[in-house]
Amino acid sequence: MSNFEHSVLIIDSDLLNITALTYLLSDEFNVFTERSGCKSIEVAKEVRPDIILLDVVMPDMNGFEVITALKKDEATKDIPVIFVTGLNNTRDEEQGLTLGAVDYVNKPFSSYILKLRIKNQLQIQKYITHDLSTDTGINEKRESILIIDDDKLNIIALTRILGADYQVYFESGGENGIKVAKTLKPDLILLDVLMPEITGLEVIKFLKTDEETRDIPVIFLTGRRDVQDEEAGFVLGAVDYITKPFSASVVKIRVRNQLKIVT
Repeated sequence: MSNFEHSVLIIDSDLLNITALTYLLSDEFNVFTERSGCKSIEVAKEVRPDIILLDVVMPDMNGFEVITALKKDEATKDIPVIFVTGLNNTRDEEQGLTLGAVDYVNKPFSSYILKLRIKNQLQIQKYITHDLSTDTGINEKRESILIIDDDKLNIIALTRILGADYQVYFESGGENGIKVAKTLKPDLILLDVLMPEITGLEVIKFLKTDEETRDIPVIFLTGRRDVQDEEAGFVLGAVDYITKPFSASVVKIRVRNQLKIVT
C-alpha cells in the first residue's frame, strides 16, 4: 500500500462501488475497504482512518446503524463520516447529518466533486484539531452570516432558519453583496448562483481575489442542479453546494460544519 498522508476507509457492500472508489482515491490516499457493516466498526477501530466513506443500504447492518455505533465508541467517534449513497431524498440526508455525518453525497457522483468534498472535510478536521489544542474555553462571539440572493422569499426563509443562532445580514444583488462582504467581513456567506446583474460565480471570483474577503467561506445555495455548475463553484473556492428547495435542518447542519473552522 502507498504511504500517503491521509487514509480513507470505504464501507460499501457493492464490490463495483468499492472498486470505483478505490480506483478514484488510491492515487492520493491510503485506501482501506470493508463490505460488511458489522465488521466495518472493528476495521475502523483497527485502521483509525482519517475519513470514512459510508453507504446507507447494506444487508447486514445499514449505514445509519454503522454511524450510530461509530459515534458511540471512543475510538471512532471523532472520525468524520461522509455518506456516499444512492438514497437521494431529503429525509435520508437529514437523518445522516443528524446522526453525525459531515457530508452526504449522492450516487452517481462526480469524481472531481467527491475528491473536493473529502479534502474539504480533512481541512476542517485540521482546523478543529488545532483549535482544540489552543482553546481557552471562552467564546462569546455570535457568528455572522451574509446571504446574497435576489429572491426575497429565499432570504426570508434563510433568515428564519438561521436567525435564532446567528447574526444574519442579507443583500439582494451581487455587486452590493461584494461591498457588504468587505464592510461586514461575515464569518460565512450563503450565495445564490443565478442573479440578474452579476452571477454568483462572478461574485465568488471577486471575493476570492480580494485580500479583505478571500478567506470568508462561501456556500452556494442554488436551484441549479447541474454537475458542471457545482464543479465550477468548488473550483472557484466554495466550501459547499446546497441545492434548492432546501431542508432547514440540512442548511443548519452544513452551516454549522463550516463555521467549525472560524469559531
